[in-house]
Amino acid sequence: MAIWRLVVIGFVLSVVGYVHVNAQGAAPDALSYQQPLTEFLQLAEEEGFDMNDWQVRLRDQQDVTVDSEQQFIELVNKWSTKLGDWTEVDASTKGTEWVAHFTYQHSDLHVTESIQLFAYSLPQSKERTILVTYKVLGSEQLQDENELNELVVDRINELGLEHAEAYVQIQASHENKNANETDIEIQGFDLISKLGAKKVEALSEDRFVSFSAYKSEWEPYIETNGSKMNVQVALRTNEGLGSRTTVTIGTPIITSEY
Repeated sequence: MAIWRLVVIGFVLSVVGYVHVNAQGAAPDALSYQQPLTEFLQLAEEEGFDMNDWQVRLRDQQDVTVDSEQQFIELVNKWSTKLGDWTEVDASTKGTEWVAHFTYQHSDLHVTESIQLFAYSLPQSKERTILVTYKVLGSEQLQDENELNELVVDRINELGLEHAEAYVQIQASHENKNANETDIEIQGFDLISKLGAKKVEALSEDRFVSFSAYKSEWEPYIETNGSKMNVQVALRTNEGLGSRTTVTIGTPIITSEY
């Protein structure tokens, strides 16, 4: 199974006819998921894909350190108080990575929100730096993007994530007709073209392809082998009767197992 761990960047883009939800205090990077998410969802609908799930994730390196398990637990307790009726799923100081995990079921939007606190060791120091990730995950077709954006803006301001990096990903699927490696390569290239991006790199394995691409209208990018990249598309197909192809699209993707 191919596993790609991909660096994520944010995007800032406004298009005539699309309304961005903004708010005082929220920095552009933290809101940069909005346009890519819109385009990815539109593409999936136009292609007739069945939506598996979509997610928006924010990642913020905090200006906070802890130097003991007790300090980390105290920090977790502060977050627990701040989050109120969120559920604390786990809090652990075992191993090299300390982590706390909170979740909240948002019944109105039919999404699950989650927050994770990570304490990572600093080189040649007893101190640990704090990383916060916020994720909103939906398993149904998103009905109202503005409501989602309002929710994310509220969380950004509530949680102090104004300078977070934004990530977005959708995963969908479709029935196979005569899928083989060549077919899914063509499909992947076609999806990149419809997004208005240009292929930078490609990875091909047995019944799996992944493309890195660049869309010039989205100014932020990362470099891979000296080339700019800010879009990724992956397809995996299975064998057998009734098999399906899974399509994953990200900007690029924070962490995914295809």
